[in-house]
Amino acid sequence: MSDQNSTPIALTAASATSSFSRSRILTDTWLLQAKWSTRATNFKRGLERWRDWAAAAGILGAFLATLAATTDLDPTARSTLAIVGAVALAFVPYTAMYRTSREQVRNWVRARSVSEGLKEDIYRFLAGGPPYGADRDMRQFVDRRDAILNAAGDLEKYDAEVTAEQSSQAEKRPTAPLNADEYVDKRVNQQITGYYEKQSRRNARRAGLFRQCVFSVGLLAAIFGVISSGTAGGFRWDVPQWIPQLGPWVAVLTTISAAVTAHMAAARYDELSVNYAATARQLTRLRDRFDSDPQRADQAVIEKFVDEVESAISSENETWRAAWTDEKTAATA
Repeated sequence: MSDQNSTPIALTAASATSSFSRSRILTDTWLLQAKWSTRATNFKRGLERWRDWAAAAGILGAFLATLAATTDLDPTARSTLAIVGAVALAFVPYTAMYRTSREQVRNWVRARSVSEGLKEDIYRFLAGGPPYGADRDMRQFVDRRDAILNAAGDLEKYDAEVTAEQSSQAEKRPTAPLNADEYVDKRVNQQITGYYEKQSRRNARRAGLFRQCVFSVGLLAAIFGVISSGTAGGFRWDVPQWIPQLGPWVAVLTTISAAVTAHMAAARYDELSVNYAATARQLTRLRDRFDSDPQRADQAVIEKFVDEVESAISSENETWRAAWTDEKTAATA
């Protein structure tokens, strides 16, 4: 006989899932996020490695061809240099066609999108942001997670082994619901100072370094050109015997300058620096507006704040993805 004084308990979606099950599902999702982050990193490093090799091959080919044409080596040595130079130059279009193609760039972008999508949904769930709210429906979370993974299932054939350190870090990631202050600390501040500002400075430094390299090589090519043109024009001045031979090397310096410029265009250092800085400023404004809101403890205000933050991060990711999958950008990658 049942107790007539007992009151039925209405189980919400959050209470229907035990804390143990929720923690296990979220830990598994963090591990999946780490795996896709590794996969994206592998794609990116592969693109960068082949792009660097292509630039080096182009420079080497121009160097060897010029060396073969300007030195007094025996015919066999000169022919060998010319052949090796031609092979190095032939390596460049092969790399562009097969190793840094639009498909390779697209694979990298898609893998990163999965990683960032999983991270965004985890934080939306933990902070009770849309579409979850305070109820935090675990079944809805699993369905959304699986949809993200299924959209890129064809990329799972590529190796993405998670290291022991990454696994340990994933297991330390938050799995319990976050209050507003915890969300600001673990998500918002980390994105501002730990990622966007740092990446903005990093890309700005690299852009400056490559611009200085292009300027220096261009200046040297101009000096070589002036000197060689002066001696070729019949100026009556005593010059070392090797100075008239500088003319052909102008082409080598021009090739180096073009290779560095192409690398800058493919890496998009300036654009990334600006975009990262802009997103950091936007997140800072959202955080400060929320912290100064007298209604910041209200659930509706918290949900709006979480949605605005995650939408800002997602918007930056979408801009990044659109730029990298653009036909012109992908062709130069």
